[in-house]
Amino acid sequence: MTRNFLIASMALCLGGSVAFADKAAPDPKILRLWKGKCGSCHGDDGKGQTTQGKKLNVKDLTAKKPDAKTITDSLANGVKDKDGKEVMKKAEGLKPDQIDGLIKFIGDL
Repeated sequence: MTRNFLIASMALCLGGSVAFADKAAPDPKILRLWKGKCGSCHGDDGKGQTTQGKKLNVKDLTAKKPDAKTITDSLANGVKDKDGKEVMKKAEGLKPDQIDGLIKFIGDL
């Protein structure tokens, strides 16, 4: 019984290692873009717990991840609060590969 327990434990450990290995490091260019354009409100971790994020009541992107369409719309059009006040300006000048990179980055948070 002890041998089976050890084998099962090793299998779980190896399986856990593989799961962590699947998550690739973010693209450095996208990470710089995130930190430069998004991080002041959303934070490096996407939780929105920065001074500006709290002030604007930014949603925690890790709690309920927005889909690709929502992210694309937010980047293209900006975001307004329930009173119509702009809380996020549209991100002008982003290339399609940068938008795709941000979508992936948010999905990996």
